[in-house]
Amino acid sequence: MIALRWVLGLLVLAAPTGARADAASGFARLKTLVGAWSAKTKSAPNFQTSFHLISNDSVVVQRFVTPSGRETMTVFHLDGDRLLATHYCAQGNQPRLRLDPSSTPDDLVFVFVDATNLGDVVASHLVRLELKLDATARYTEIETYREKGKPDVTTLQFLRTP
Repeated sequence: MIALRWVLGLLVLAAPTGARADAASGFARLKTLVGAWSAKTKSAPNFQTSFHLISNDSVVVQRFVTPSGRETMTVFHLDGDRLLATHYCAQGNQPRLRLDPSSTPDDLVFVFVDATNLGDVVASHLVRLELKLDATARYTEIETYREKGKPDVTTLQFLRTP
């Protein structure tokens, strides 16, 4: 009886708890975003972003342009069993994030690893990037910046543009 409980306990621990996105499947899912996108908010009616592949399709580049014309870029690539994102920010720093193990194929969450050119740790910098892939023509981007220890979260709903 004890052996049966032990085996059942192992089966419960080994049972899948939902699909998780590993680095390779997360990168494959990112590739589905290739193309042009736009978002509208009350304060900014025309955010533009686009995704394209470079380096023999081994890198996904997101180019992001605000209504004021400020441009940023996020570069996604595999590094062995990790999926990394380097964000080239308009603030002049370059946070590096990795795919969080809790991510799913439809909810890719990247968390802060380190940054270059951050200077002062209280400077505004990206610490979390979440891409909720709702459908082939829509996705949600949630960016969390940290400045002086306080989070600032922006959520944008993007629609694919023709």
